[in-house]
Amino acid sequence: MNLELTAALIPVIMLGIGMLVAMVKWPKLWLGTVILTLPVFLFDTGIGLSASEVILGGFILGSLLVWLTFRIGSGQKVIRWWGDFLIFLFLALSITNVVIALLNEVELLDWILEWTLFLLILYHFPLREYFGKDDRSLKQLLILLAISTVIMAAYSAWHYKTRSGAGGMVYAYQILASRSRLFAPAFVMALVVAIAMLFHTRSWKVRLPLLGLILIDLGGLLQSFTRSLWVVFALSVVLMTIYLSWRQNIALAVGSVLIILSGYYAANAWNPRLTAIGVRIIEQRISSSTQLTGGDRSFETRLIEADAAEQYIRMYPMGGNGLRAPLLSWDPIDQFTWRKTFIHIGYVSLIFKLGIPLALIMMAFVLMFSWRAAADSFRLFRRDVAPPLDRAIAIGMATFLPALYVTILTAGFIDQRYGNVMLGVFFALVSIVHDRAMARRADRQGALV
Repeated sequence: MNLELTAALIPVIMLGIGMLVAMVKWPKLWLGTVILTLPVFLFDTGIGLSASEVILGGFILGSLLVWLTFRIGSGQKVIRWWGDFLIFLFLALSITNVVIALLNEVELLDWILEWTLFLLILYHFPLREYFGKDDRSLKQLLILLAISTVIMAAYSAWHYKTRSGAGGMVYAYQILASRSRLFAPAFVMALVVAIAMLFHTRSWKVRLPLLGLILIDLGGLLQSFTRSLWVVFALSVVLMTIYLSWRQNIALAVGSVLIILSGYYAANAWNPRLTAIGVRIIEQRISSSTQLTGGDRSFETRLIEADAAEQYIRMYPMGGNGLRAPLLSWDPIDQFTWRKTFIHIGYVSLIFKLGIPLALIMMAFVLMFSWRAAADSFRLFRRDVAPPLDRAIAIGMATFLPALYVTILTAGFIDQRYGNVMLGVFFALVSIVHDRAMARRADRQGALV
């Protein structure tokens, strides 16, 4: 073997061995590293694969597969209910989609790259395993996720500021094309959980960091210029009023106004020119939403994509066309027919690529976890014995549901890396809250015997 190649492989092998040791001895360190590197991994370039994406993707997916292999190989239980079973069933059956993709002239590597994104959902299992055992572990998970969203917001702010043309001009199309829009669902999830926790703690040592997180993530959500999630976040806040007392609802209303004003003045102090541009774009995005035909080109694009995909779905309803299968669709913005592999309406995209049976299986386990989130939120809300931390997370997951389904409707989500990571985190938090509730119920029943 070439000595130079051997020398290059030595640090890679040592890194791999170190990763395996860390996974076995310090699994939280491994998962924490994954969570804190998500801002870089999720902020893809949108143009091919960069070296950082390959390295991070290899680490994030490779370490997960190694953990699952050891977990299942050692006979430890992974599947706890039908929702878990359907995840594995979907992944196993979706492998057969490669045959259809190859018949439709999709490159094997392209198919593999898209299929492996579904594996990110499996992070649900190690997150549930290592961060759901006690309050301390659950708080560690929430802190890691909060820090990750702060990094996302900082990354978005930096990216927003640097999208300046020659001469210091910032154009609307440059800002609206920003990849930081991919972080918007994470900001919404963090915001609803943080707001719920704000009303379930009396300690200002906890409230002050929560307020800071809310301000930062709200800024990140606004500069994503994702109007659908602006509306859905407002809806989520309204839904949260169901779980709050009238005094808390008044505090929520007053606090929302103060936070918005504080955020605006802070942004204006940071950079008045960019803030003014952002406000104008927000106004433009909101006004264009009222003109669904002839004014809102992005809405028209989604309808045209769905119409084009429907023709293929009618031809191949059961098996789909394969992951990364191309679709010819007219773009009303560019006035050009594009050969694209991305469809904005995620429900249509799933059927177009995988067929109706596999699409139903995937939506079945998403709906099952959603139902569990909603049911647990009401169950824990009615019982004073539920710890405030569990109750806040349950409320956050329930009020996040509108954002989840709207994002699938408007931004693909389920065939994107950020979407599957979000599903993994969502499933993990729902499962942790549910399992802890069941454990408390078992303890109470045992005490009565």
